[in-house]
Amino acid sequence: MGAFGGLILTNKGRALQSKAQTGTQLNFTKVKIGDGELSGQSILELNDLISPKMDLSILELKTMPEGKASLKSFLSNEGLSSGFYWRELGVFAQDPDEGEILYCYGNAGENAEYIPAGGGADVVEKYINIVTIVDNASNVSATLGSEIYVTQADYKETKLLFYFDMGGM
Repeated sequence: MGAFGGLILTNKGRALQSKAQTGTQLNFTKVKIGDGELSGQSILELNDLISPKMDLSILELKTMPEGKASLKSFLSNEGLSSGFYWRELGVFAQDPDEGEILYCYGNAGENAEYIPAGGGADVVEKYINIVTIVDNASNVSATLGSEIYVTQADYKETKLLFYFDMGGM
């Protein structure tokens, strides 16, 4: 994964964050990745990625200490018709007044990672964990995708729990 150097809240993200401090639900909706290059644009003013390439579902949301949340997503090049340099990362959220907005954004610049087209010899499958600011918001949620991806560790833990649960019957 490219080095994004942290994500920056957009102006609309900051406005939603302010609303969330007063009880408005902060609902993350999706992650987008793209290959756009910053050339003088203000990240604060962005409403979408400069050059979006893929929408990714959110698979998991965990709140963390110090006013942060971790979003988990999954990237696969399966079905990708042409490769691109993964340079942009954006997290979207639902604003009750604005609709879906770009909440925060990061750009890896020259540290972009090449994602090849699917169907070839290079298969790309990776989990993406994104940490973003939620501050003191008390009502944080995410619209989760319908895809199910299980890590080997999750599988082993679930299998072990199932084994113990069945042993008690």
